[in-house]
Amino acid sequence: MKKNTRILIFAIAIIFIGSVYFIFSDSSHTSSVLNQESSAPAAEISTSEVAKHAARTSCYTIVGDAVYDLTEWIKQHPGGASAILGICGKDGTIAFRGQHGSDSQAQEALATFRIGVLAE
Repeated sequence: MKKNTRILIFAIAIIFIGSVYFIFSDSSHTSSVLNQESSAPAAEISTSEVAKHAARTSCYTIVGDAVYDLTEWIKQHPGGASAILGICGKDGTIAFRGQHGSDSQAQEALATFRIGVLAE
Protein backbone atom coordinates (compact mmCIF):
# COMPACT_ATOMS: atom_id res chain seq x y z
CA MET A 1 0.00 0.00 0.00
CA LYS A 2 2.82 2.43 0.83
CA LYS A 3 4.45 1.76 -2.54
CA ASN A 4 1.22 2.63 -4.39
CA THR A 5 0.87 5.85 -2.39
CA ARG A 6 4.43 6.88 -3.24
CA ILE A 7 3.84 6.18 -6.93
CA LEU A 8 0.64 8.22 -6.87
CA ILE A 9 2.34 11.17 -5.15
CA PHE A 10 5.23 10.99 -7.62
CA ALA A 11 2.83 10.96 -10.59
CA ILE A 12 0.92 13.97 -9.23
CA ALA A 13 4.20 15.86 -8.69
CA ILE A 14 5.30 15.15 -12.28
CA ILE A 15 1.96 16.33 -13.66
CA PHE A 16 2.14 19.52 -11.56
CA ILE A 17 5.71 20.30 -12.63
CA GLY A 18 4.81 19.66 -16.28
CA SER A 19 1.81 21.96 -16.02
CA VAL A 20 3.87 24.76 -14.48
CA TYR A 21 6.51 24.34 -17.18
CA PHE A 22 3.87 24.45 -19.92
CA ILE A 23 2.25 27.59 -18.51
CA PHE A 24 5.54 29.47 -18.24
CA SER A 25 6.93 28.31 -21.57
CA ASP A 26 3.67 29.35 -23.28
CA SER A 27 3.78 32.78 -21.57
CA SER A 28 7.33 33.42 -22.76
CA HIS A 29 6.25 32.60 -26.33
CA THR A 30 3.34 35.01 -26.04
CA SER A 31 5.64 37.73 -24.71
CA SER A 32 8.03 37.31 -27.62
CA VAL A 33 5.13 37.51 -30.08
CA LEU A 34 3.86 40.67 -28.40
CA ASN A 35 7.31 42.24 -28.55
CA GLN A 36 7.64 41.43 -32.25
CA GLU A 37 4.28 42.99 -32.99
CA SER A 38 5.09 46.23 -31.23
CA SER A 39 8.26 46.75 -33.30
CA ALA A 40 6.60 46.26 -36.70
CA PRO A 41 4.21 48.81 -38.20
CA ALA A 42 0.64 47.58 -37.98
CA ALA A 43 -1.40 47.04 -41.13
CA GLU A 44 -4.60 49.07 -41.35
CA ILE A 45 -7.63 46.89 -42.06
CA SER A 46 -11.11 48.26 -42.81
CA THR A 47 -14.38 46.94 -41.42
CA SER A 48 -15.41 46.00 -44.97
CA GLU A 49 -12.28 43.85 -45.29
CA VAL A 50 -13.03 42.20 -41.93
CA ALA A 51 -16.58 41.45 -43.16
CA LYS A 52 -15.12 39.44 -46.07
CA HIS A 53 -13.65 37.00 -43.53
CA ALA A 54 -16.81 35.69 -41.87
CA ALA A 55 -16.36 31.93 -42.21
CA ARG A 56 -14.72 28.97 -40.51
CA THR A 57 -12.11 28.91 -43.28
CA SER A 58 -11.20 32.59 -42.84
CA CYS A 59 -12.26 34.34 -39.66
CA TYR A 60 -11.30 37.93 -38.85
CA THR A 61 -12.73 39.89 -35.96
CA ILE A 62 -12.29 43.28 -34.36
CA VAL A 63 -11.65 43.72 -30.64
CA GLY A 64 -11.12 47.30 -29.56
CA ASP A 65 -9.08 49.00 -32.26
CA ALA A 66 -7.25 45.89 -33.47
CA VAL A 67 -8.05 43.19 -36.03
CA TYR A 68 -7.41 39.50 -35.37
CA ASP A 69 -7.31 36.43 -37.62
CA LEU A 70 -8.93 33.74 -35.46
CA THR A 71 -9.13 31.06 -38.16
CA GLU A 72 -6.69 28.72 -36.40
CA TRP A 73 -8.17 29.46 -32.96
CA ILE A 74 -11.65 28.21 -33.92
CA LYS A 75 -10.73 24.56 -33.40
CA GLN A 76 -8.68 25.27 -30.26
CA HIS A 77 -10.98 27.60 -28.32
CA PRO A 78 -11.77 26.06 -24.91
CA GLY A 79 -15.33 27.39 -25.06
CA GLY A 80 -16.01 25.69 -28.39
CA ALA A 81 -15.98 26.75 -32.02
CA SER A 82 -19.38 28.46 -31.88
CA ALA A 83 -18.04 31.17 -29.55
CA ILE A 84 -15.54 32.20 -32.23
CA LEU A 85 -17.75 31.60 -35.26
CA GLY A 86 -20.25 34.06 -33.81
CA ILE A 87 -17.78 36.95 -34.12
CA CYS A 88 -16.22 36.13 -37.51
CA GLY A 89 -16.44 39.04 -39.91
CA LYS A 90 -17.62 41.58 -37.35
CA ASP A 91 -16.77 43.53 -34.23
CA GLY A 92 -16.33 41.02 -31.41
CA THR A 93 -15.38 43.55 -28.73
CA ILE A 94 -18.53 43.20 -26.65
CA ALA A 95 -18.56 39.40 -26.90
CA PHE A 96 -14.86 39.08 -26.01
CA ARG A 97 -14.96 41.52 -23.11
CA GLY A 98 -18.28 40.15 -21.89
CA GLN A 99 -16.86 36.64 -21.72
CA HIS A 100 -13.28 37.36 -20.64
CA GLY A 101 -13.39 40.76 -18.94
CA SER A 102 -9.85 41.80 -18.08
CA ASP A 103 -8.47 38.23 -17.95
CA SER A 104 -4.81 38.70 -18.88
CA GLN A 105 -4.43 35.12 -20.11
CA ALA A 106 -7.28 35.56 -22.61
CA GLN A 107 -5.89 38.93 -23.73
CA GLU A 108 -2.42 37.45 -24.24
CA ALA A 109 -3.85 34.57 -26.25
CA LEU A 110 -5.84 37.01 -28.39
CA ALA A 111 -2.75 39.16 -28.98
CA THR A 112 -1.00 36.27 -30.74
CA PHE A 113 -3.63 36.46 -33.52
CA ARG A 114 -3.36 40.23 -34.12
CA ILE A 115 -2.87 41.08 -37.78
CA GLY A 116 -3.41 44.83 -37.76
CA VAL A 117 -5.32 47.84 -36.55
CA LEU A 118 -8.76 49.00 -37.54
CA ALA A 119 -8.58 51.60 -40.32
CA GLU A 120 -10.22 54.91 -39.44
